[in-house]
Amino acid sequence: MGYFLVLTAAILAAVVAFGGTEPITFTLVQATVWVLAAVALWRERSGKLLGDPATKWIALLLAYVAFQWAAVAESPPEVRDSFLRWVTYVCVFYLAILVGRESKLRHRLVLALLVLGLVESLYGLTQYLAGWPYVLTLRNPFYVDRATGTFINANHFSGLLEMVLPLGFGLVLYQLERLKNAGRGRREEPSEQILRLVFYFFLSLLVFLGILFSRSRMGIFSALVAVLGMFLLWATASWRRSRAIPILLAFVLGAGALGLWLGLEPVVERFEALEASYLARQEIWKDTVSLIKAHPFFGTGLGTFFLRYTEHQTTALTRLVDQAHNDYLQFAAELGLVGAALFFGLIFALLIRQIVAFYRAERGRDRFLLLGCCGSVLALLFHGFADFNLQIAADALIFVTILGLGYAVSRTPLKTD
Repeated sequence: MGYFLVLTAAILAAVVAFGGTEPITFTLVQATVWVLAAVALWRERSGKLLGDPATKWIALLLAYVAFQWAAVAESPPEVRDSFLRWVTYVCVFYLAILVGRESKLRHRLVLALLVLGLVESLYGLTQYLAGWPYVLTLRNPFYVDRATGTFINANHFSGLLEMVLPLGFGLVLYQLERLKNAGRGRREEPSEQILRLVFYFFLSLLVFLGILFSRSRMGIFSALVAVLGMFLLWATASWRRSRAIPILLAFVLGAGALGLWLGLEPVVERFEALEASYLARQEIWKDTVSLIKAHPFFGTGLGTFFLRYTEHQTTALTRLVDQAHNDYLQFAAELGLVGAALFFGLIFALLIRQIVAFYRAERGRDRFLLLGCCGSVLALLFHGFADFNLQIAADALIFVTILGLGYAVSRTPLKTD
């Protein structure tokens, strides 16, 4: 229980502190996570976990980053800070695995993330509908007409919600599955299961509305890709397309109806400007590729993109470009092709493991928890093609938490309930 409480508190503190961008608060989060992870390593019998191939892969990746830090000439403070942040993410991943080992705790963690996402979405919708561009007590001068929750950047706010949405939708599908099996020795009445189904369905709709009115184009695409991917996995695993399609249509139609009621014109306007935005980012991507070619194997060092990009910058010369707006290119530039392959190879390997575990599992809540985790990881990976959510501390914390949670469930024998 202690791991669950501290991990939840750390995530909450990072999200509330402007998405983890407030230095003092996030430093406290880091220190707390390090201490708890050290205590956990000392108390827990983690021999089996430490011998796991994924753990060895993580150790190799950290060793590579540490070597790169030592090898970068005149290493700036940004490399040290980024390395310490990575250590934090590894500790959170480990703590999420420990929480995920216990059935009750892992589902409490999912509920905590759902509550966090729902509150953030409602806060963002209040900002948008009331024309109140404040993040807590700070006026947000950059996104005055978009939902941002406690984040400064609307795209990073949508990154949080698009990871929470699949967890809620996984519970929708779970309740639908239980409803079909109602009366077969179940304690709950069908009416109770219907209420749960409706509750999680509308919770998912509210979270999606937050994404919609963040007006993040890639956020909306990523959320839809995640939901569609979950339905494809569920339908192909159980061969019940006849039930999958109506739920998918109900979600899309429900989101569309609520969006029309609240007013979709500003969202449509954002998509009308898609070409200009894409062309601007395309130029940054070209310059980033040039940077990668200059440092192909070992990169420029974690956190140094904004320092080294200027050497290859050919666009927007009057402003500082501090992010590549593409997580894959930015990590390739900073870590080199070797480090980026290790990093994303680990993530995709864990995702594939979770998908395989989902297909092998029987009926049960854990099976749909796995499905939700797969959708969450897929959403942020897709969003990474045009944004940099993995560079934002709060989003990265939640991402590795869900990745660790799904990994823990994939290592646990799943039973029906």
